[in-house]
Amino acid sequence: MGTTGALVLGMLGAPLAQAATAPTSTSVPVPSSKPTLTPEQQGIVDARAVAKATGKPAAVDALTTETALTQVNPDGTLTTVDRIQPVRTKRNGTWADLDATLHKNVDGTLSPAVSSTGLAISGGGSGPMATVTTADGRKLAVSAPFTLPTPTLDGASATYANMLPDVDLQVTALPAGGWRDVIIVRTAAAAADPRLKSLRFPVKAEGLNISADDAGNLTAKDTNGRVRLAAPPPLQWDSTLPVQATSSAQPTVSSRSTVAAPRTAQVTAEPASSAEAPGEQAHQSPMGITADNSSLTLTPDPQTFGKGTGPWYLDPTIAATGQTQAYAQVQEFHPSYTYTSGMSDLGFGYCDYGDCTGTGRQRVYYQIGTPSALLNPPSGASSPVIHDSTLSLQATAASNPRGSTVMQVYDSGGIGSGTTWNNQPCGTDSSPGSHCRYVSSSPSFTGNGQVNLDVTSIIKTAVASGWSNWTLMLAAADETDDAMRHHLSTNPTITTNYDIAPVVSSPRTSPAPFQANTGATAPCESSTQPYWVGAGQNISLTVNNWSPAGLPLLTTFNLWDNDDSTFSWTGNSGWAGSSNPNGVSVAVGSLTDGHQYGWNAQASDTDGSAWGLSSGNTSGCHFRVDKTPPSVSVSSLDFPPSGTQNPSPTKFNTDTGTFTITGTDPVPSTGTRASGLACYRWSANPSPVTNWHCGDSANNVDTGIVAATAASNTFAYTPGTWGANTLYVQAQDNAGNYSQPAAYSFYAPWKPGSMPVFGDLTGDRKPDVVLPDPAGNLRLIQPTLDPATAPAISGAASAAPASST
Repeated sequence: MGTTGALVLGMLGAPLAQAATAPTSTSVPVPSSKPTLTPEQQGIVDARAVAKATGKPAAVDALTTETALTQVNPDGTLTTVDRIQPVRTKRNGTWADLDATLHKNVDGTLSPAVSSTGLAISGGGSGPMATVTTADGRKLAVSAPFTLPTPTLDGASATYANMLPDVDLQVTALPAGGWRDVIIVRTAAAAADPRLKSLRFPVKAEGLNISADDAGNLTAKDTNGRVRLAAPPPLQWDSTLPVQATSSAQPTVSSRSTVAAPRTAQVTAEPASSAEAPGEQAHQSPMGITADNSSLTLTPDPQTFGKGTGPWYLDPTIAATGQTQAYAQVQEFHPSYTYTSGMSDLGFGYCDYGDCTGTGRQRVYYQIGTPSALLNPPSGASSPVIHDSTLSLQATAASNPRGSTVMQVYDSGGIGSGTTWNNQPCGTDSSPGSHCRYVSSSPSFTGNGQVNLDVTSIIKTAVASGWSNWTLMLAAADETDDAMRHHLSTNPTITTNYDIAPVVSSPRTSPAPFQANTGATAPCESSTQPYWVGAGQNISLTVNNWSPAGLPLLTTFNLWDNDDSTFSWTGNSGWAGSSNPNGVSVAVGSLTDGHQYGWNAQASDTDGSAWGLSSGNTSGCHFRVDKTPPSVSVSSLDFPPSGTQNPSPTKFNTDTGTFTITGTDPVPSTGTRASGLACYRWSANPSPVTNWHCGDSANNVDTGIVAATAASNTFAYTPGTWGANTLYVQAQDNAGNYSQPAAYSFYAPWKPGSMPVFGDLTGDRKPDVVLPDPAGNLRLIQPTLDPATAPAISGAASAAPASST
């Protein structure tokens, strides 16, 4: 068979194909969905909707606790009001405000209308005077020293008149749990009753161990040693009246304090003693106490009991103790006394008046739980942004109502049932700041009323450090100035305004940059050798976002060119909903060939025209652009190109020859980066193939894939058919760009001595027949294949010459 000067190596005229896209098997994973919300987080979202619809703050029920109330404001911010002592409890799945008003039970005992602990008070008789039961079933029952008559009720108090002649017992339910009992001795004759010299209260404890220390501090601890109930040292006082008061003055109810406020010239009315608290000039003394799991025994001080002016009051108190919320009063003149429960107010400042039970300084500690919404933001969300936090105290008494007082606040260590003057976090010297961090000072204030303190810095520290609670110490700015002495309520409020920033996640470039030689994709990659995007791709940037606050979000994208510092591009997604688990996107348009780009994104619940919050920027995603296609050429020494004189061939049609592929991937004129050659595809089939990949399978008989591992690479091919043959080769670079297909035509000579198989058209030494199908296509009919399913089309009907008439 002769040859002519046929085309040796030619570029086919097919147009350049777009860059390959990533294989389906390595496509970008489905973006993660919005994190599943906890009940607390869902509560925030629901309350946001209510607040927005009504224009009023809406409570987040799932974040409400016995001491804290969290609300969502109409502007989307959150406010948590926290207290030291419980003010509510949950009943039948609904929060109810504590109400210590006593009501009669079916068994004849008395209980508060709403209490955070189980409390039963005697309805009269010889049973327990009071029984308190904790939430986990621990119980303390204390009986009175004498049989109790039927009481009269007044709010939270039950009074048992004439328990002994002229001796009453008053038991009061405490709102935060526990009770207070006061024995009221109305006459000196009653005080002389020998039965009052020592008072034994029988005790029955379940799961609790009862003890009293040398200072008279009573504790009931569980089996783990945790204090569950506690009482300060019992106190007794008489009813001595102030000098300016008349004998007709009636006892009044005032805030209880272990140390009375001093009398000053400015005071116009001084309360007399009552069952609630000692009067301004009352003589006060501690009582002796011993305690074990069988009884509490109180011993009134004989030096003052029954002396002076009656009535006389004997006051032990038992109260529930919280582990997160607590308070303590410490007194220099009672250095081993513990005042951590059962108090109605707390004193700070310097006491040196004649009515004080000693002379020296007083300080107040408050231990406050950090709101759970601040400590536990929604999954994936950043820490809350705290705008401000205010501690609001109620000054209930002042030594100098018209004088100015400044109170200092210190960040203290924790307190507990053992906190005393000698055992306090801020030391006993005159420089508490050398032991505890100074936080702030109050504005100057006078008299009684609300005092506000800025505690923003300590709240921020508590949240950043993950503290479950934090403790403040309050002291007078001048601890030697007796005019700065005040009493404070035991249940201040802490109001914190904050918000939780939007969350942005799953940044990804589309189409996913990939590396053709491995088939790997990287939707978001660092700036070190990122993957490639090829020609003809419409690049877009996508992120997921959501607002824990339930607010609409605006996402801003920032794109930069690592090879051109003058280039920057910013776009935004437009306003979207509060949750976008499938992503928000922007298209970035045409980018420069041969450059590397990076981008990040930020989600905001404001466009800058009003106050709002933004997420942090996503980590930078990078990719490189290569739009320039590679080129390819083919050669073979075994089968020289058609038209080459080859009088002494070394390879014949049935021999396997070696073919060499040489490719280049030029650096674009507009940049410095080329992705490099990835692989080649060769085939004896002239039918064009698009969107092929380096990892595709091939039979290596008439089609093969060759990795571009060097400047030139080889493959083996057996022509089979003698005469003219053509191979088609195409290169792909790592950005997925294809070269124009190159055709390599060569002549495979007949192998001498071989016997021809007549009718063999494919070189497999089996006869073949070409027959037309109903559509006019010529199909290759082989002896091993069903003619009805013969796949190969030797000649398409469309290629037949037009008929002539």
